[in-house]
Amino acid sequence: MWTRLGRLLQIAQGDRPMIVALLLQAFCTGIFVGTLELEANTVFLEAFGADRVPFALMVSGLAGMLIAAIYVYFSKQLKPRAFGVLNLVAVIGVGILFVGGLHFLDQDYLDFATFVFSGPLILITLLGFWTTVRGKLSSSRSKQLGGLIEVALVGGRQAEHPPGVQLRLSVRIPGVHLLPHECRHGVSQRWSK
Repeated sequence: MWTRLGRLLQIAQGDRPMIVALLLQAFCTGIFVGTLELEANTVFLEAFGADRVPFALMVSGLAGMLIAAIYVYFSKQLKPRAFGVLNLVAVIGVGILFVGGLHFLDQDYLDFATFVFSGPLILITLLGFWTTVRGKLSSSRSKQLGGLIEVALVGGRQAEHPPGVQLRLSVRIPGVHLLPHECRHGVSQRWSK
């Protein structure tokens, strides 16, 4: 089956492991983006309601523009591999700051910050992913396989919360709760049904 699919897409035998790795990375990136977006929106709306959304989106947009400008600068200065490593370190660092914020910030500030910075974090995650794709594939191959990679990204987002199924992906570390909403309010209504 894989051989037929490789022939259909005109993928050389040596390139197939790399293409499969990129598709797997796209799927996992989709899961990350879907999970972060769902959690940040749910926590924010339950903590603050819809009244604070316009202000939070304005702050998030400003942060996103600043981060995008910084990333455009570094993407022009660094090679794709170095930029990919920088991107990975930045995403991991922001994730650690969110988890570390549980111990140092007031819960309301953390809920607000999680919502505000979820958009920019998703932005830098996707920028880093597409930089990896452009660095690994030639321009013509990138155009040819772009649709398939997009399907893997969207599939990952939908796998995080498929229609009719309440799927929950979370990591548990003894003594550390990674979802601030659960720390304060217990399990939300959505997952208690």
